[in-house]
Amino acid sequence: MYRSPRCLPTTWLLALVVGLAACAPTARPQPAAPAPASPAQPVAQQPAAAPTAAPTAAPARAAVGLGVIGGSSDAAIFLAVDKDYFAEQGLDVDLQPFRSAAEMIPALGAGQLEVGGGTPSAGLFNAIGRGIPIRIVADRGCQSPGHGYEGLVVRRDLVQEGRFHDLADLRGATVAFSAQGSSGEFVLDTALAKLGLSTRDLNAVVMGFPDMPAALAGGSVDAAMLIEPFLVSAVDKDLGVVWRRSDELSPDFQAAVLLYGPAIVQEPDVARRFMLAYVKATRYYNQAVAAKGSPAWQELVDVLIRHTSVKDRALYERIVLPGIDPDAAVNVESLRASQDWFVERGLQQEKIDLAQALDPSYARAAASQLGPAPR
Repeated sequence: MYRSPRCLPTTWLLALVVGLAACAPTARPQPAAPAPASPAQPVAQQPAAAPTAAPTAAPARAAVGLGVIGGSSDAAIFLAVDKDYFAEQGLDVDLQPFRSAAEMIPALGAGQLEVGGGTPSAGLFNAIGRGIPIRIVADRGCQSPGHGYEGLVVRRDLVQEGRFHDLADLRGATVAFSAQGSSGEFVLDTALAKLGLSTRDLNAVVMGFPDMPAALAGGSVDAAMLIEPFLVSAVDKDLGVVWRRSDELSPDFQAAVLLYGPAIVQEPDVARRFMLAYVKATRYYNQAVAAKGSPAWQELVDVLIRHTSVKDRALYERIVLPGIDPDAAVNVESLRASQDWFVERGLQQEKIDLAQALDPSYARAAASQLGPAPR
């Protein structure tokens, strides 16, 4: 799994050349040879040269399989790759695409993938509850204030005709979610609960995000929980109105997490180096998002264009990107609320001990080594 290349030996070649010169005799008298030093007055010795510090050894190279879904929540990972933060730590990272975080879980548990991540789901918690040694180690995307990259989009005609005013008007409406128990369903259910309703009071349908704008256009759904860039695309095409984004519906919701599988946990030095590079990238990500138009922002957009399906540079000026904590700290309370909801809905078999599922030590160590993050 991890490979350390052989170091080539360094050979030092010392060549000593002695030059002899023959001089013809001249008429000038030669100076007398100096008298030998007295034993009581030894010849002074030259001071010894200060020892040269040994060069710092480069970290042993290691290969790391890293699962990605190609979305904006992978932004810090893509930055760490393109800015050589992983390479600086001696890591050869192999990006492996997956359609969802759920698909990564078997590969992580079997040691075929070292690092993965995505939405905290009932499937993840069920796998951990079955004893699969996967650990939640860092933030990969959260709905912090100003970073609601998911939101409720309601058909424009319903809003214009006055048939939709507030969430209470969703009772009996057909609403699209990406999956049963998805982050979108949890976020909307949390908001509906304040009105004494739940997503059980809706006609919930499941479809992929790319299909939701067409469903809004055709009238087969009344609303949809969309993520960027599909959300902005639907608005640009005048298909719907953004009623609320997820940072308003469920503030600071932990939307995506970074996962370590047993293969990297068994290599603690590699696990620490990986996290150091990742947290360094989260710092740069926050710097870029906070200053749109800056060189850092332009570099982030370049990275996202290279690694995601969104190639329109102008679109990045309008879409909302996820929040990522600069210290990669996970919102534990959000995970606890998600687990309670999964159990209540019958999606999770039984509660797990989150203290056993979480290991924040890697991120904390990296943040400490890098120093305080700008806030």
